[in-house]
Amino acid sequence: MRLTRIGRLGAAAVTVAVAASLTQGAGSALAAPTPTPADYFGMHVLGAGTAGVSYPSKGTLGSVRLWDVGGTWAQLQPTQGTWDAAAVKRLDTAVAQAKAQKAAPLLVLGQTPTWASKDPSRTSDPIAAGSAVAPRSTVYWTNYVKYVVDRYYKKGVRSFQTWNEPNGGLFWDTSTASSAKDMAALNLAAYQVIHATTLKAKKVKVKGKTVTKKVPVAKYPGAVLVSPGLISRRPAQVSWLRQYFAQKNARQVDVIGLHLYPNPGKTPESTLTQLATVRKNLAANKLASKPVWVTEVSFGGAVGGSQGKPEVIAPEYQAAYVARMLLLARSNKIDRLYWYAWDAHGVLGVELTAVAGSRTSVTRAGTAWGVTRNWMSFPLDRCLRDRQGVYTCTTKRGKGFGYVKWTDTPRKNVRIKAPAATTAVFDLQGKKTARKAGQAVTIGNSPILITTSK
Repeated sequence: MRLTRIGRLGAAAVTVAVAASLTQGAGSALAAPTPTPADYFGMHVLGAGTAGVSYPSKGTLGSVRLWDVGGTWAQLQPTQGTWDAAAVKRLDTAVAQAKAQKAAPLLVLGQTPTWASKDPSRTSDPIAAGSAVAPRSTVYWTNYVKYVVDRYYKKGVRSFQTWNEPNGGLFWDTSTASSAKDMAALNLAAYQVIHATTLKAKKVKVKGKTVTKKVPVAKYPGAVLVSPGLISRRPAQVSWLRQYFAQKNARQVDVIGLHLYPNPGKTPESTLTQLATVRKNLAANKLASKPVWVTEVSFGGAVGGSQGKPEVIAPEYQAAYVARMLLLARSNKIDRLYWYAWDAHGVLGVELTAVAGSRTSVTRAGTAWGVTRNWMSFPLDRCLRDRQGVYTCTTKRGKGFGYVKWTDTPRKNVRIKAPAATTAVFDLQGKKTARKAGQAVTIGNSPILITTSK
């Protein structure tokens, strides 16, 4: 996503319904209840690389996706053979800031510089003329990827992503018959760079004797390639996604990257339908075992043109959407989730921070992100939906349990009796209310945590 051009990502509403099977039954449970790893909690920080950047509280962010920070190929190498010192410095700084926050950086590759583009006359492209078009030669791309991977692997980056939203109609030209094939070729070239080997002398035994022999070892051990961040909310996007993964070269990845933005008016639960559709396509191409990272997600984006305005979502619903998305994604076997964005303003319906003059404050949604992260630090089993539309996500908390509950029916509350050994109820702003077993508890659209002592 790019803030000034979000309107082009989708213009038509698509009706979706939450499939109960996605959140019910043993099939949706994680392999084993474990604490959610820190790197699951990802974020976009648009000010990354600048001196006045705003980050969540130190230690709460597990990973950060470096996109919209001025570090694309077109910005790093605006002319052939020349690397722009200012752009390189900003990306260097963004990586260093992420590492200082103990957040694992994910670096996004692309977009094509004008000098390398097959069609440099496309002045409508978002980063530079011709930036949404394949390069004239894959050699140009390979040399760029080598530069970036080598430089930033040494600075602690272990995750690289092929491209941003190639099936959204903005960052990649999908109008040509070969668009999926061309993107797959770039993906393969990036995979070959990231998983390149080098010969290293090692002592090995040959016929009982120890000899020194050169053997191939990974040049960048631990580095992974994430597929392009693929959108799936519109039929045309899913169709392109299907064409893309039908390419053998597209399947040379370590992780699948998805952007689960729903249409305005839709809820976190609706994203599970998108996820199910994508997973069917992954299974058809023998990719079902690959980890899935949601490399962008939020709610209420402006659609229908670049002048569109974001959906107005009440503050309490913004907070609720953040918590519900984090919980449901993890319950449905998403390994990382990158929220867009900590410092995005005026473009999406959910804002985690607010700016007044020179002061930045954390909104209710931003607080909910931190509170939910804390709830999920305990082993999460699964999230189940009952016939009343009440979701329950169960966590193990020492000798007791935590039950996160909400209803997905707008403006509908359900009253329940607190379970045995209940000790307290917490809301998404961290407020604690004492409760005992049998006392009434109201479940609404905003998740609450009920804790028990056993």
